[in-house]
Amino acid sequence: MIPYKTFFAALGALVTLAVSLLLALLHVPGLLAFPLVIVLAGVVALGSRKAVDEAFETLSIEDRDRIKNLLTCAVLANLALAVFVLVSPGLWLLWLACGVVLAVVEYGFARYQEYVLYKVKPKLEKRQASEVEAAPQPAQWDPTIQIANNAFKRSGHGWLTVMKWESVSRGDKAVGVRFDVRVPSKMAAKQRAKQEANGDKGEGKVGLSSSDIEPIAIAFSEELGQPLETDWVHINKLAGAGTYTVTVMTEDVMAAVIPYVDDPSLAHIETAGLVGYQIDGSPIYARFDIHWADVGKSRSGKSSLVHVKIAYLTRCWTSALVIACGTEKVYDAVGGWIEPFVGTSYKMPIRAVRGAQDTADLLAQMMKLARWRQSQPYSARGDFKTVIIEYDEASFGLQIKTTKAEFDGRNYTMSQLADMITKGAGSAGIHLHLAAQRGTNDNWGDAGGNINANIAGQTLFRTKDQGELYRAFGDQQLPMPRHKGEFWFDTDDAEPVKVKAPYIQEMDPKRAKLHDGLTVEDVARARMGNDYDLDAGSAKFLGPYWAGMTHYATEEYVAYLRNADGEETPSESPEQAEAKAQVMSEVDAIIAAAGWSSEQPAAAESAPAPVPSATSVGSAGAATPTVREPQSSGAATRAARIFQLLDEAPEGMTKAQILAGLFQLGDESVTDASLQVELRRLKDSGRLEQVAGRGSAYRSTAALITQS
Repeated sequence: MIPYKTFFAALGALVTLAVSLLLALLHVPGLLAFPLVIVLAGVVALGSRKAVDEAFETLSIEDRDRIKNLLTCAVLANLALAVFVLVSPGLWLLWLACGVVLAVVEYGFARYQEYVLYKVKPKLEKRQASEVEAAPQPAQWDPTIQIANNAFKRSGHGWLTVMKWESVSRGDKAVGVRFDVRVPSKMAAKQRAKQEANGDKGEGKVGLSSSDIEPIAIAFSEELGQPLETDWVHINKLAGAGTYTVTVMTEDVMAAVIPYVDDPSLAHIETAGLVGYQIDGSPIYARFDIHWADVGKSRSGKSSLVHVKIAYLTRCWTSALVIACGTEKVYDAVGGWIEPFVGTSYKMPIRAVRGAQDTADLLAQMMKLARWRQSQPYSARGDFKTVIIEYDEASFGLQIKTTKAEFDGRNYTMSQLADMITKGAGSAGIHLHLAAQRGTNDNWGDAGGNINANIAGQTLFRTKDQGELYRAFGDQQLPMPRHKGEFWFDTDDAEPVKVKAPYIQEMDPKRAKLHDGLTVEDVARARMGNDYDLDAGSAKFLGPYWAGMTHYATEEYVAYLRNADGEETPSESPEQAEAKAQVMSEVDAIIAAAGWSSEQPAAAESAPAPVPSATSVGSAGAATPTVREPQSSGAATRAARIFQLLDEAPEGMTKAQILAGLFQLGDESVTDASLQVELRRLKDSGRLEQVAGRGSAYRSTAALITQS
C-alpha cells in the first residue's frame, strides 16, 4: 500500500503538469489559461483547509493551522510550476525535473511534520508538565502564596503545594485568606510508612489533621508579625484526594453575632436547610430528617441552633411537623413559637408537651405511629409527614426510671422509648432531636449507648469536658469552641467542621439583646396561616391522643407549658376561685353519696377552662377554634366522669385510657394538657393515686378503701 504522504505529493505534481501541459497543447490563450490555473489552485487550497479540520480533528487548533499553511505553500509551488509549463512548454525536461523535485520536497515536509506532531511534541509536553508540577513556579511570583510557603516551611509543612488562594471578607473588610493546598503523594506515602512503623495499621490520618492547626497558627503569626489565636486557623478536607483548605483569619470572626435572615417560602423536609456559617463565611447545609443531638454546656448557644432548625422545619409545613417535649424548661425553649398564636384562629406551628409522663406518652405514641406506618403498603406512604421530636434538656427525662409509658403491651422508660425511636422509627419518618449539656452514654439513660450509636447529626458546643470532642468526633486535638453559638458539626458524611449559627433574637428580657433583627416571635408570626398538622392517616391512627393534643394556643396551654411538675400553679383570680369551689362541691357530693370521707383538703389546685380544639375550616381556609360543651353522660363534671371511668377499672387506668374514655363519654373539649392538670389536682387532693409499679396509671383512692 502506498503511504498517503507519497500518494498525495506525487498526485499534486502529476495533476499540475497534466493540466498545464493540456492547456499548452490546446493552444489556450494566456489571457484564459492563467486565470484558469489560478482559480483551480484557489479551489484546491480552500478544499484542503477544510479537509484538514475533518482529518485532524484530534489535533490542537494551532497544529491544524500549521498544516493548512504548509498545504497552501504547496499549492502555490504547484501553481508556479503550472505557469512555468504554460510559458515554456518546449523546456519539457526542465519542468519535468522541477515536478519530481517538488513532489519529493512535499513528501519530506509531510514526513517531518508527522514526526514533530506525534513524536517530538508529546515528549516535550510531558517533560514540561513534570517540571511545572515539581517546581511551585506561581508561588515565587505571588506574594500571598510566597507568605504561605514561608509559613508552611516554618511549621514543618514545606511539602504542601499551594494551588490557589482566596481572600475572606466580612462586608468590605478583608479578615483572612483561604488556601487550597495539596499533599504530594510521596509525602503521603512517607506518613503512611511512618505510621505503620509505629504500629498503626490503618487508623492514622495521612495528610493534614487538627494536630497541624497549632503549629500552622504559630508560623503564620510569626510570618505576618501579628498575634493569631489557634482557633483562627481551620483545616477542611476537600473531596479531591490529598486536597485541603487551610483558612487563616486575622481576627476573631466567630465572636461576631450573625443575625438570622428569614425566608418564609415553602420548603421541603428532604431539602437541606441552613445550619450556620464556617469561619470563611461559607454556609453549611444539612438535612434535618435524621436523628440529631445538640450537646453543650448551659448558655453555650444551643438554643440558637434549635430556633434555626425550627425556623426551617416550620417552612416545611406540607412535609413535616415539629413536636417539642421535655421535663424541664419547655416553655423557655419553644414559648416564642407559641405565644404569638394565643387567641388566634391559627394552628400553632409546633406542638409541645411538658412533664415526664406526657413526654413518655408522646414517645410511646410516636413508636406506635412508626409501627403503623411501617405496616402500610408503599403506595399509601406518600402523604406521611415527617415528625421531628425536639427533646430539650433531654438528660433530665431520659435518666428517669420510674416514669413509664405503654408500648406493645409493656411499660418502658423514656430512655428505652428513645432507643426504640432512634433504632426503628427513622424509616417511618419519625426522628428524634436531643439537646443536653453532655453527650455521654449515661446522659441519655440506661439505653444511652444505643441512642448515641444511632445519632447521625452531631453538634458540639462549648463544654468543660474536652473528652466530649473525642467521643463525638474521634479527634481529641480539635480546639474547643469558645463563643456562644459556635459549634463543631458532623453528619457522618464528612469531616467535622466548625460552624457559627445565626441568631434569632429572643424576647425574654433576661436575655441580652444581641442585634436589632428578627425575633423568634417575628419568625413565628410569619408562619401564620399554614396548616400545621399531621397527615390525615397518622392523625386518624392516633385517634383520641392526637385529637386531645392542643393545636390552638390558649392562656391555659401556655400556663401548662410554663409550670414544671410539682411547681406551684399561678395565683387564681376570684372567678377561678368561684369556679373551683363549684367543682369541688360537686365532687364532694359525689364522694358523700359513695360513702367516702367528706373531709375537705386544705388546698387544691384550680382546674383550667376547657381548651379549644380543632373544628371547622372556614371559607378562607383558616381553622376556627370553638369550645364544645360536653355531652351528658350521667356525670356533671370532668372530675366526676374520671371517677366514673375509674370505678369501672379498679386496677387503674393510664392517662391515655382516661383521655379516650372521656371522649367516649362525650367530653370532646378535653385535651392532653387540661387532663394532666386535672389529674394532678385530684392526685394532690388525695382523691387519686398512681399505681405502684405503673407510674402512668391512676386509680381512685376509694378503690383502696373498698378493697380494704
